[in-house]
Amino acid sequence: MLCKLRGKKPLLKNKPAFLAQVLSRRKKVFCKKKKCVGIRLLPVLIVLSVFTISLAIGAYARRNRISEEDRFSVEFWALVEAMKR
Repeated sequence: MLCKLRGKKPLLKNKPAFLAQVLSRRKKVFCKKKKCVGIRLLPVLIVLSVFTISLAIGAYARRNRISEEDRFSVEFWALVEAMKR
């Protein structure tokens, strides 16, 4: 209805034409000279994964340097047994 008011054809009558219009608009907005710009998901995922894994390895290495008596530990089984009582 709004399309008729603006003098345009309704987009949803012909679905392939509608998809072509949406894709052509999307290319104009996000791509310049066939080179897309913007933030992509894969590089962000890779950086966050590498960062998280490197911090986990560093924490593991630091924890191994401390003697077993001085390490922080939570006795889960003792906690579970206490909760059962």
